[in-house]
Amino acid sequence: MNTSTSRALLAAKAREQEGEFEAAAREYLAADLPNEALRVLTAGRLFVPGAWLFLSHYGIDPTATEHVAQKRRHALNAAILFARGGEAQRAAALFTALGEHERASEVLRKAAPEVGRAEGGGRPSSAVKPTPAGAELARAARGLEQLGRHREAVPLYERAGLPYETALAALKARMLPDAFDALSRAARDDPRYRSTCGAAIDAALAADELTPSLEQFLSGFVSAGAKTKLEADKLYQLGLLYERKKRFDSAVEALRRVLMFDPLHDDAAKHLRAVQTRAPPPADSKLARPERSDLLAMTPSSGGQTGGETPQALGMAEEAETAWRALFREGAVIADRYRIEQRIGVGGMAVVFRATDLELSMEVALKAYQAVGENAEETLTRFRRELRFARSIVHENVVRVFDIGVFELQRYITMELLQGQDLGKRMKKPMSVVEALDFIIQACRGLHAAHEQGIIHRDIKPANLFVTNQSVVKVMDFGIARSSVGESDLTNTQFFAGTPTFISPEQIVESRTVTFAADLYSMGVVAYRLLTGVTPFAHPEMYPLLMMHLNKAPDSLRDHNPMLSRELDAVILRCLEKLPERRWGSCAELAGVLTQLRDLEVKASTRV
Repeated sequence: MNTSTSRALLAAKAREQEGEFEAAAREYLAADLPNEALRVLTAGRLFVPGAWLFLSHYGIDPTATEHVAQKRRHALNAAILFARGGEAQRAAALFTALGEHERASEVLRKAAPEVGRAEGGGRPSSAVKPTPAGAELARAARGLEQLGRHREAVPLYERAGLPYETALAALKARMLPDAFDALSRAARDDPRYRSTCGAAIDAALAADELTPSLEQFLSGFVSAGAKTKLEADKLYQLGLLYERKKRFDSAVEALRRVLMFDPLHDDAAKHLRAVQTRAPPPADSKLARPERSDLLAMTPSSGGQTGGETPQALGMAEEAETAWRALFREGAVIADRYRIEQRIGVGGMAVVFRATDLELSMEVALKAYQAVGENAEETLTRFRRELRFARSIVHENVVRVFDIGVFELQRYITMELLQGQDLGKRMKKPMSVVEALDFIIQACRGLHAAHEQGIIHRDIKPANLFVTNQSVVKVMDFGIARSSVGESDLTNTQFFAGTPTFISPEQIVESRTVTFAADLYSMGVVAYRLLTGVTPFAHPEMYPLLMMHLNKAPDSLRDHNPMLSRELDAVILRCLEKLPERRWGSCAELAGVLTQLRDLEVKASTRV
């Protein structure tokens, strides 16, 4: 990687951390990393600007079929972004130029219902020009508005046949019945539709009032969902208004759309849990499932019990579990984009599937978070942390996160699909010292990339180090990671964070205040296991095992594998020092020392 590319990559990561997604995308493109650019544009929901950015950066003329075909990959990214941004015609034109006729038809088909809603109901189009007499009335009305006489302008706009102008003037005059009545006659294909919806919601909130005509006008806005953070905030406030007015079915729909735009919106999820059980089940069986099985709502009833969940809570958990399994099953299509192919991994709070991204025509790993009962809050915290931490690290030895979402109220993330096996399974087969050192060095480099972003993993173990079929190590699972800059911990203060066999002494004492040295210790345990076939400390019971980490000095690696050099033995034992300050200064320093020792091993084996 040359200097200019490295500089662009560093700038991209900095911009992304600051939330400047479009600027980050430009830097990623400058570093020739179009997939990263696509990822951050999607994260920032900058679909249409992102599409134009791809076309501009790669010099693609969307009207020239030959030109589009020559730069197929980048033109395809632009088409996908246009489609997700609601620019169906532009997306379809690009797909057609690329020979993707089925995708072009699908984009137009999906857009057709929205167009039909916008033009349905016999409402007059807002583009119709008023008659000469109407134009004169409109001019008079605008003159009155310039004088601040909005109330007098309302009937003139009404007589001119201009429902939008009538509604906006009535809103300014606080004539809400007139405004909402005018909006019921306003066409939704007008460019002012979405902004007027925002103004109407503000007025309804101020008056704490809902009318059937207003709900009719806002229905298209709700069903289309938010396109900006401001619109998401409006939808959230509208959802609360629906809740107050006991319009629970409408509240569910509005709050679901908020979560589709921002899956981490805590308050929307909280209110959705409150109203979804009170809303009648929709007639559509596909929609009926989530309304009945929001896993994040399955919290145990307190009931005065301290010995566990109540029978009612356990029944809810079982129902949620059944519904969750029915939702994430082989063949299911998640969020109209990801088709689940096969379950490939199971953790304590999530299941990982191999899935096909139907938009990008590529395979990904989809990690679905499964929260039941009292684990719901911890699962949500893990979801947030893993997403935020993994996204902030761009390194070949750290698994990449692509997208996040909520489907039928269930949270998921998509990641690069890795072909191979984790180090725990890999180490069951014999490996040479050179191969083992290569894996350790790669893991150290990935960890150092995380440490540079201020992230401490806290659960380094063979199962969280994946080895691809190309022998590339990927650090995974940042679910219990923490920032080094004093954020709250997800773990209960009565318990430690980490895996007992690989945990550092300081994590046992106080897991919330550990430094990067904790990962160095765990990496030392992994290296010990790789090079000797055993772990430095082992005991069938947890408490004695933890005491060994705190008080017992590890045996020399050469006691278990005499073929190891004294220098390598000393390097790994330094990782296992009880005091963090006596370990290596960084994972990068450790990787450098191990690289030198690996090279010596290679030379020695060559001589033999």
